[in-house]
Amino acid sequence: MFLSSPINKYVEVATKKSLLTTILILLFVNVYLGWMQDVTFVTDGYNLTNFIMLYLIGRYLKIYYHKHIARKYDLLLFAGSSTITAILAVVLHRSGIDTYRVFCYNSPFVLISAISLFMLFTKIQYRSNVINYLAASCLSIYLMQEGGIHCYGQVRELYLQHGFTFNFWIGISLLFVLSMSIPLAVDKLRLLIFSHVENKVSQLLDKHIFKRFFE
Repeated sequence: MFLSSPINKYVEVATKKSLLTTILILLFVNVYLGWMQDVTFVTDGYNLTNFIMLYLIGRYLKIYYHKHIARKYDLLLFAGSSTITAILAVVLHRSGIDTYRVFCYNSPFVLISAISLFMLFTKIQYRSNVINYLAASCLSIYLMQEGGIHCYGQVRELYLQHGFTFNFWIGISLLFVLSMSIPLAVDKLRLLIFSHVENKVSQLLDKHIFKRFFE
């Protein structure tokens, strides 16, 4: 969250070439060093370096290329890369090999799946104020659920007690609403509190760093 302002500011002032160069360097670090060479600090893609790379790839494609590739090719890329991932997982599992690395965030096939799905969604013409309002807090929901606000244990207990009955489905529906609404409320409060702080940080970065180095 603290890095969002400087990253966005960099994208605003960077040229197409410099942005692409940054992405290629991050791809080398995350995919080659991390996924292929198993370098410790980027071994599985669950790290800040890979997150920044994904964000920059998304912005680059959104700015320069999202309209130049037909939706059918996005869908084919997604289906193809996902199929390769599934086949690798099955083959490794049957060979008694751990399939963990197949699903790592810095796997090239997982990256292609994620990017092609992102590209597909950018071309879908659909407008909803409710969806946009909720989507703005997706990262908060993900972070807080991964950090402990999830209901895996409770869902298991409900199943053991009730099986696939009406009470089970009512219970998991309530748990789902809670696990979504708490992070959503926290994030909306965060936006209310920190919006002024973010604007100030952006102005300071623009005045003292980015204008000096990029203009």
